Amino acid sequence: MNHLRNSFSLAYGSFRTVVALQGLVLAVFSACFADSLWQGFWAGLGTFALFVAGGAIFGFLPMALAFTPLYALLCAKGLANWLSSLLLGLTIAGVLCLHPALRLLMPLWLLDSALIALLTHWTYRHQLKEGYEQTPLWH
Repeated sequence: MNHLRNSFSLAYGSFRTVVALQGLVLAVFSACFADSLWQGFWAGLGTFALFVAGGAIFGFLPMALAFTPLYALLCAKGLANWLSSLLLGLTIAGVLCLHPALRLLMPLWLLDSALIALLTHWTYRHQLKEGYEQTPLWH
């Protein structure tokens, strides 16, 4: 249970970071093509809000219900590495995009899932490294 709780907090943090950064990039991109500063502000704000809402609706459930438990299992078995994390994220996104209505989202979901998986594993490794450095040598 500890691996699941830890994996969920790491994956959720990675999910928020990826969605917010991509929303910001798309917001700046859409604001650049506006006629005035005021229109650019509202276009950017609307794009950011739409992207974050879409990411929360379409991305949170696969992350919470599929990626997190499987990544926690990898961590518990000691099999979590860069390649297994990346393959897990890409597999989940690939399976979701098999549905014909979701195929247009495939490039974005593959990119998002790869970034979330790699960022989750990076934070997991960083946590392990900090944990080992903080424990005394005689334990």
